[in-house]
Amino acid sequence: MNACNPDHYNGLSPASIAGFVYVDADNDGVKDAGEAPIAGTTVTLTGTDVFSAAVSLTTVTNGTGYYEFTNLKPGTYSLNESQPAGYLDVSDTQGTPGNGTTGNDVFASVTLGSGVNGVNNNFGELQAASLSGFVYVDANNDGVKDAAEAPIANTTVTLTGTDAFGAAVTQTAITNGTGFYEFTNLVPGTYTVSESQPGGYRDGKDTQGTPGTGTAGNDVFATITLASGVNGTNNNFGELQPASISGFVYVDTDDDGVKDAGEAPIAGTTVTLTGTDVFGAAVSMIATTNGTGYYEFTNLVPGTYTVTESQPAAY
Repeated sequence: MNACNPDHYNGLSPASIAGFVYVDADNDGVKDAGEAPIAGTTVTLTGTDVFSAAVSLTTVTNGTGYYEFTNLKPGTYSLNESQPAGYLDVSDTQGTPGNGTTGNDVFASVTLGSGVNGVNNNFGELQAASLSGFVYVDANNDGVKDAAEAPIANTTVTLTGTDAFGAAVTQTAITNGTGFYEFTNLVPGTYTVSESQPGGYRDGKDTQGTPGTGTAGNDVFATITLASGVNGTNNNFGELQPASISGFVYVDTDDDGVKDAGEAPIAGTTVTLTGTDVFGAAVSMIATTNGTGYYEFTNLVPGTYTVTESQPAAY
């Protein structure tokens, strides 16, 4: 706490001004009982007293976030907060005497009369928030990122939404070698995280992590409410590696069930695949053998399938 040393007051009583620096978690400009103090923040008082003397004092908030300038001569003063590191600037609320002008981290031109003890000139801050997760191969399609399941790097993830001040937000991130993405230093607000489907994979299960306040859809976690200081994790996008099944239709000359090198292919044979994928969708596909007797069904969603040959004519 700093104070000026008065020469004489000419019958005037000393004044004071005080307030708090705190985490305004609900961003309403009111210091609620449960909101955390911010200690170690520098607050500066400048101005001119009634005797036209320039005044410049500094103090640092204590463990309760409280600062105070005492034993001041009446005059006109400004209070300036030095923005504390690691916080986002929000609502500053002027208390008493309340005759100044509120700006960004400043209460300017506050007139302190004789004997006035100004209080609750408070500087509110927000803790930055974050959202993160992984894009990975959900090999068993259970929506849980198991330790052995492979990451998918270089996938684009986009964050959109509106912060607590009504500002539109759009950011993109690319998953790293572990499949991890992260959006940091976010202003609390309402956000949506969307994945761009990675090439070469089939869409799997997406699982919302913390804070868990959004709605999970296809490749998206929508309308996530992100509060001050919340670091959301494990908002994970699971993918499936596509499967395939193939074979030959051929003349098994020795009837041993083994396709030997010299045995002739049968081209133009219809082969049908039917079944159900892991999402319960019915699948039906048709292939025709080529000149080597080969058929193939590719880019299949994992599932349970049956392969049926249409008996080739003359065989």
